[in-house]
Order: sequence, then structure tokens, then C-alpha cells
Amino acid sequence: MNDDASVAKIPMESLRCNPFRFVLLMSLICLPHLLWAQSAANSGQIAGEILDPSGAAVAGVEVSVRNVDTNY
Repeated sequence: MNDDASVAKIPMESLRCNPFRFVLLMSLICLPHLLWAQSAANSGQIAGEILDPSGAAVAGVEVSVRNVDTNY
């Protein structure tokens, strides 16, 4: 029972990998991950207490932190 009317004919040209489509698809898949990775690398959290020499907490202190590798 070979019913050719029910089988869709797909031209071979449509099955070939188009390099432009491949690059576009990979870019769309990878771009969100790259953006997330960069944003995660530039953030962090530092917690602690500022104490004077006697061990008492110091109020109103401003702390600056700089990455010595990037000076940022």
C-alpha cells in the first residue's frame, strides 16, 4: 500500500544546512548566556563590620573596593 498522495514531498534543497541560518541560530542560542555570564562576573557581595581599635562598631563609614587587576 503505497499512497503517494499522503506523503509530502520535501525538496532536498530545503534540508541542506544554510550556513547563515546556522550562525544566526547559534547566535540566538548563545547570546543570552554570554550576556548573563558577563553580568554575573561584574557583580558580587561583600559583607562585614568596620571596627575601631577598641572593637566598637564605627557608624557612618563609607567603604570603597577596587579590583587591583582591572583597577575597576
